[in-house]
Formats: sequence, structure tokens, C-alpha cells
Amino acid sequence: MLAESVDTSQSKQLSLPIIDISCFVSSPKIETWETLTSSQRQVLEIIHNSFSKYGFLLIRNKDLLDSEFLTSAFKCCKECLEDLQSKSDKATTNSSSPVPRGFAPLHTENFATLIGENKPNDWNMKFRMGPEYHEKTHIQTEMQSSKETPYYHSKGMYPCNLLFEFNGARVLLYPNQWPEDDSKAEVKPYAKFKEHMIEMYGKFYQICRYLLHIFGLIFEIPDNCESLDQLSSLFDKHTSILSTNLYPYQSKLGCDSTAGKAIEQHTDVDVFTIIAQNNCEGGLQIQINNEWHTVKNDDISCQDYLIVNIGDCLEYWTNGYWKSTMHRVIIPQNKTDRQVMAFFVGANHDAVLKPLHINPMLLCSDDVQKKQTVTNHSQKFLTYFEWRKKRIRKVVKISKKFQTKY
Repeated sequence: MLAESVDTSQSKQLSLPIIDISCFVSSPKIETWETLTSSQRQVLEIIHNSFSKYGFLLIRNKDLLDSEFLTSAFKCCKECLEDLQSKSDKATTNSSSPVPRGFAPLHTENFATLIGENKPNDWNMKFRMGPEYHEKTHIQTEMQSSKETPYYHSKGMYPCNLLFEFNGARVLLYPNQWPEDDSKAEVKPYAKFKEHMIEMYGKFYQICRYLLHIFGLIFEIPDNCESLDQLSSLFDKHTSILSTNLYPYQSKLGCDSTAGKAIEQHTDVDVFTIIAQNNCEGGLQIQINNEWHTVKNDDISCQDYLIVNIGDCLEYWTNGYWKSTMHRVIIPQNKTDRQVMAFFVGANHDAVLKPLHINPMLLCSDDVQKKQTVTNHSQKFLTYFEWRKKRIRKVVKISKKFQTKY
């Protein structure tokens, strides 16, 4: 079934703020609000306002992801995804994984079911990985390195299709499923692919740490200790997922010139998402006041900025101050496949989601009004694993309605 047609002429172009966070990346760690410079305070205000209004913003890719490495990674990932697609009946997939891992071929997932709609399957192929805790890599900064430590293991083997009955660490830190090269072949493309993915994972995690420090200045954790970095400490054994996605361009569909939806409208089931892309054509659209807006900025190359959007968990965690916005992906109409690297940030499985309160220095009249309308958390604070389990149960219930695998 082909991707559903959509008239892109009906969408408006939205120029989101492009934020330069280098003033936080390059300067010594800020510990108090009083030590912030005026430019740093202005950055915090823009970030808070953009996430409150849109749920999205753009950050300038200045010394964050090297363009040469990004180009090399996109090339390697495209070659491997197309190769896995060509032999998708034999490719590394894991339908029993309790979290997304490994390769998902074209037309095998359906995001429309997340919102209870019966639509065509997604027009993209992807490969997803989680933390590689058992390897001595740079992604293990401030993490326990051994998979044999009690934090990462409980009794028994890893679960298969038993998402809600096992310890959170064993579910959210489920092993990665890597494709294997032919042992007799001289060239090992999958080994190179794995290297690129692991290195990219580490680079995204570092960007995540910068953003968490910034978010820790915007929000406060109740009963917080002296450090403003307590928010970051809830991600030092994070459970994030890196997904490399490939969207074939329009003419490969064999249908008319009206662009189809590669991924139906949905919100992200994570804390927040960081996205790098190689092609702005087609691409991301977000819904604001029931109207669709194409996220595009003609003043800067798409590889010179990263997209950051709020996930369902952070909307819950901030008590509704920051929005998890409905968005979708349009199939590119030019003759360039669209690729993205998407880092879905997940907290420590046992991180307690105590409501985050806006720093009083950033409160405005809109925040005060919103505070009167948002739903307060219950007295029992959920852990990240408990929250995610509850959210996924809702997704599974909706998916079963259409007997569609998510």
C-alpha cells in the first residue's frame, strides 16, 4: 500500500528560532543564575518561549557535529540500509525486542496507529540502537561499564515480548542487534556501519548533556540538592535510542507528483529528540493551531543546524509548560533521498519524574496563566520506566485495534 497523498501547498513555512548554545558549551560550567551573562539569559528565554509555543527549536550546529563526519556517516548508513532492505527477509530484525532495536524494513511500521488511525504503513527504512554498555567506548562517560553489575541486571535472562513484567534496566537496556559481515569477505561494511553508529551515539549524548545543563537552569527540581546539574544526574545511565532513517524520494513511489506522508502525524515517546538531517526537501511538518507548518529555514544549510523537539515525557515532567507537538514527515519530491539521524533521549530507567518547576526568573504572565490550567502530578511520582510502560501500554492497546505491529 503506497503512502497516502497530501497536498504540501496547504502547509505554511515556519522559521523556527535558530539558537546558538556555544556560550554554554565553551564557557566554564554555570552553577548559579546570578553568574549567567546577559546573552546566556537571553538564550534561556528564547529556548523556554519556543518550547512553550512550538515544542520545537533549531540549534546551530557549531562545533557539535563535524560536517565531514556527518557526511561520512550518512553515506555509510544509506549504503547499509539499502543493502539490508534488499535482503530484508534475512536482515537483522528482532520482533521480540521490548524496545526498538535493529533493522526495520520499508512499510513494516505504522505511526498512524499511535493516534488511533488506520493509514498506510510508513515509507521509510531504519536501524535503531541503544547504549553499548558492554564496550569500552567514549559513550560510557560517568556510566558503569560492566553489564554484570547489579544496576543493569536482575535475575533471569533478557525478556522476549514480556515488556511489562521485568526490571526496567533489563527492558530499556536490551542488547543491540547488529548485522554481521560475511566472515570470508575482505570488505566489512557492517563493521564500519557499527563504528559510525556507536560514534554518532556518543556525539549525540554529549549534545544531550549540554542541553540538559541548559534545561537545568530553566527548570528546578523540588527538594533539589545544591547543584543545578541534578537533572543531568538523572541521565548518567541513560536509555536513549539512536535511529538512522532513510526516506526514498518521491519518484520511487510510482505515483503522482503530490507528496505522500512518509510518517503519519504523531508525538515522540521520549524525553526529547535531537535530529540531524541531510535534506530539507519534504521533511518535517509540525501542527500548530490545527494547521500544518513545514520546518525549513532558507537562510542556513540544513546540516548547519540540529532540530530539537519535546517528547511526551518532558511535557508530562514539566507539567505541561513545554509542549510535545504533533508532527509528521513528508516524502521528498526532489531526486535526493532524505536521511536523518534521530537521537531519542531516554532518562535512567529508575529516574524519578518529580515535577520540574520553571525558574522564577523566567516566569511570565503566560506561564502563570498556564500554571492554573495544567494537570498536577499525583502524589506518587513515577520513574521513567513506569511512565514509559504506561505510555506504551496505551500505544499497544491502540495498535491492537488495527492488528498492526508497532
